[in-house]
Amino acid sequence: MLSPQVQLLMAAVFKRLETIEAKLDKKVAYLPVDDAVTAYQKHLAEGVNKRGRRFTEDSIRNFSWFLDRFGQHFAERNIAEITTEECNAFLMAYWQNTSSGTYRQRITQLRVFFNFCIQLLKRRGSPIFYNPADLLDPIEHHVEQPVWIPIELMRMLIKSAQDKNCWLALAIMATAGLRIADLMNLRYMDVEGRILHLRAHGNYRPKSGKREEIAVIPAIVSQYIDAVRRQPEMNVITMSESSVYMAVRRHGRRFGLHIGTHDLRKWCASYWERMGEYGMVNFVLRHSATQLRDRYVAPLSVEEAIAKQNLLEKELFN
Repeated sequence: MLSPQVQLLMAAVFKRLETIEAKLDKKVAYLPVDDAVTAYQKHLAEGVNKRGRRFTEDSIRNFSWFLDRFGQHFAERNIAEITTEECNAFLMAYWQNTSSGTYRQRITQLRVFFNFCIQLLKRRGSPIFYNPADLLDPIEHHVEQPVWIPIELMRMLIKSAQDKNCWLALAIMATAGLRIADLMNLRYMDVEGRILHLRAHGNYRPKSGKREEIAVIPAIVSQYIDAVRRQPEMNVITMSESSVYMAVRRHGRRFGLHIGTHDLRKWCASYWERMGEYGMVNFVLRHSATQLRDRYVAPLSVEEAIAKQNLLEKELFN
C-alpha cells in the first residue's frame, strides 16, 4: 500500500503527463519553462551572440539573473501559453521602479528568450507560437543630451585636482574617452607609451565584447605614468570607483558643473565632433556596433590618433 504522500506525487506526475499528451494530440506548442530556462543558460555558456562572439561573463551573469526570476515567476508553466499581459505583469513586479533604460533592457531580454524558445521548437519539429514580448508597449527612453564644457573650463577642472591620482583619473577620462570600468581595470602592464591596451582579465571585459581595445593618452599623462610606474600587474588608479566618481562630482561643483565620470567620456567625443574629426570620435568611443559609415571610411590608425591628440594636449595642459 502506497503512502498518501507518494499517491499525491504520482497523481501530480500523471496529471502532467496527461497535459503533455493532450498538447501533443492537439498539435499545440509545448515547452516547460524550466526546460526552456535550462536550455538558454546552456546556450549562454556554450553559444555565441549574433555578432559571432562568445557571450561575456557580464552578459551571462546579467541574463542568468533575469532567467532565474522568470523561472520562479512562471514555474511549471508551458512557455507557449504565457500571454503578453502576464509578461507585462512579470516586468512590472520586478522592474517597475527602475530606469527606462533598464526596463527596455528587460523587455529586450524577454523578447530574445522567447525567440530562442521558438527556434528551439522549430529544430525539434514541434509546433511554434507567437512571441508575446513583441506585443509589449514600447517604453520611451529619453537620452539626456550632454552639456558642452568650454575647453578653458575643462582645463581648469583638471588642473584643480591637487591629488596626483585624481588628476591622472580626470586626465585619462577626458582625453582617452575611457569608461569608468576601463579606468579602474587599467594596469601598468597595459600602458605602452601613449597607447593603452584595454585587455580582458578577471571579471573585466571591454564594453565591445572584444578581448582587447586600444586607446591613446597625451604625452604628459604617459610621462607621469612612467614616472610612478610600479609592478606590472598593479592598477594605475589606486582610488576606488566610488572615490573617482565623487572626485569628479566634487571638482565639477567648484565650477558650477553637474557632471559624472561618463560625462568626461562624452566631452572627449564632443570635442572631436566639434573639430570635425569624425574618425577620432569613432576611435575614442570604440563602440562595437558597426555603422553604415564604417563600411566606407577607413578607421584611424593608432599613430594617426596620437598625432591628432597632440592638439587636444596643447589645449588642455599648456
